[in-house]
Formats: sequence, structure tokens, C-alpha cells
Amino acid sequence: MSTSFLCWRWKQIRYLDLSSCALTEIPEHLCCASSLVSLDLCGNSFETLPTNFKQLSRLKKLYLESCNMLLSLPELPLCLDYIEAVNCKRLHSLPELPSIQKIRSSELERVFENCSSDPFLDVNFLFTNCLNLNQKAFVNTLADSQRRIQLMATTYSEWATKRKVMRYQQSVYVYLEVNS
Repeated sequence: MSTSFLCWRWKQIRYLDLSSCALTEIPEHLCCASSLVSLDLCGNSFETLPTNFKQLSRLKKLYLESCNMLLSLPELPLCLDYIEAVNCKRLHSLPELPSIQKIRSSELERVFENCSSDPFLDVNFLFTNCLNLNQKAFVNTLADSQRRIQLMATTYSEWATKRKVMRYQQSVYVYLEVNS
């Protein structure tokens, strides 16, 4: 089958559960699934996600529980509002986050336009029992979260004002288990 045919087929998928499929790698053409909203990869044995993973521009939920071979995550899509990485015991680093100045407000507006169907948007990144996450990952994630929250709040306020949308309370949660 041609790559373009495979990509066309993948574009139709919105929810994909590949949990416990004994996957040792995630196929690159998964990133052709431009309509994908939720992806469950729990219980597989891959070491990383495809480098083009950010292309899943509508992905909101990512489940990685018990991906025991997972070492690192690539840059993630902006729409992602939920990651559950539990018992990823080899996970040692999170993606280098681009400087908040490099994220244009137009990109964030597109996030609100295309990704946020829920006015009560909550962002939850859960990294529990990921015993090898390095200290740099914790520091970068916390510092970047604060900057992103400030920029998102400002952008959302401007976006809502332009469109006369009611403003709702928004929440962002980042859970990182500190290893002693």
C-alpha cells in the first residue's frame, strides 16, 4: 500500500487504543492521524514516540501508563491537555520546551479555536512513579508551566473578548512526583 493511502486512512481516526499490543516502536505514519483526539499506548515496550509526534495537532489525551521502556518524549502537540505517564520507570527526560517567546499568540489562538471545545479547560500532566526523571525535567516543566499559564491566560482573555465569549475559570495542573 502506498504511504499516501495509509495517511488518508489514518486521517479518519479520532480515538485510538493501542494499549498492551506489545509494540516496540510506534509507526511514523501514526502522525498522519490529523483528527486524532485520544491515544492510549499503555503497557507497550517502545523507547520513544515518533519525532514528528507534534503533528498530531488535535491530540488532547495521551495515555502512557506502564510503558516501561519509554526513555524520553519528543516535542508534544499544543492541544495536548492531558498526559498520564504512570510507572514509566525508564523515562528520564521530557521534551525541551521551546521558549515561551517562540510560541506566537496566533498559535495559542488557534489552540483555543481548534482544540478547546470545553470552556472549562483543565490541563493535567501526570508523571507518577517515573523514577528516573531528571531534576532538569522537573525544573524546566515547572518554570515553563508558569510562563505558559501567564501567556495562555492573556491570549485567552484577548481571544474571548474579540469573540464575545463568556470567560470561565481555567485550571492547569502539573503533577511531578519528586523522587527522594
